[in-house]
Amino acid sequence: MNHDFDVELLYAALDKKRSTEGLTWAGIAKEIGVAASTVKGIREKQGIEGDGVLQMLLWLDRSPESFVPGSKATKNHELEKPKDATLRFDVKKVYRHLDAKRTSEGLSWVQVAEQIGGFKPNMLQRLKDGGRTSFPGIARIARWLEVPMKDLTMVSPW
Repeated sequence: MNHDFDVELLYAALDKKRSTEGLTWAGIAKEIGVAASTVKGIREKQGIEGDGVLQMLLWLDRSPESFVPGSKATKNHELEKPKDATLRFDVKKVYRHLDAKRTSEGLSWVQVAEQIGGFKPNMLQRLKDGGRTSFPGIARIARWLEVPMKDLTMVSPW
């Protein structure tokens, strides 16, 4: 069974709510706060920008784990929409968690990348500098760290 974040399921949920509310793709993109091409094009991309997906999930009132086959989404996984701010992935925090687990288990970055899957060691090490992350990669990392994806987020004023 594939335990990656299911992009098709996310797209279907967005489309269903779009249809139910009588919105166009541009309409839901405006409500979510992302470009219409970002929303409509998620099915065609290998990796979907993580912060954009967080906004989609907030609009759907769904947790990231609810789109991961085999995951048991609970209250612990629910995202909280910040007031007058934006929920984003804290990539430096992701790196700190990865490095702490790697160190405590005596693993090399090569071994961590192999265990997570879909990453090269240098990709994981670059998280130290911050930046952005994407789905399904962040879902793989959270699963390896054994933490809810919401624990890897931060509230940002922008």
